[in-house]
Amino acid sequence: MVNGWTVAIDSVEQVATPGRYPELIAAGGGVATWIALLIMNGPLFAFEAAWLLLIALGIGAWATMRRLRFSRARIRVTLGPWSREVDLRQVESIRWKEGFAPLDQGTIYVRDRSGRRIPIEVARFKRGQEWGPLVLEAAAASGAAVDEHARTILEHGGRDPEGWP
Repeated sequence: MVNGWTVAIDSVEQVATPGRYPELIAAGGGVATWIALLIMNGPLFAFEAAWLLLIALGIGAWATMRRLRFSRARIRVTLGPWSREVDLRQVESIRWKEGFAPLDQGTIYVRDRSGRRIPIEVARFKRGQEWGPLVLEAAAASGAAVDEHARTILEHGGRDPEGWP
């Protein structure tokens, strides 16, 4: 019981924040460029180049507002008010796909029997020692297919032991 309310253990949600922010370099560069344009060319030119500021702020928001929310019942990836979730009691498959960018270690896709799927970028979120085994435990309980690379990453707290830190 919490504050007079009965709370089911399965529904208590925890939050894993991003553990790295590589996009903030690009976002900071975009904001700095826009400020330089404002100083050197004045407000009218800076207003015409506002698209640069909007893109930089969007990239910064993308990097800082993402969260991985998890409980025994579900796992969600959120970006501000938007979210995608998977029911951990009905996990169908867990697959890893290789990344394309130099610092991208790939993405793990968790899918449930309802057809919902969430992407979890490798090494993106903190608290992997908590949510990684939880996802594997849910997969085992529901008889889900888990590819070996995804299993290794989840066993190592959401990090690829052979990849970039």
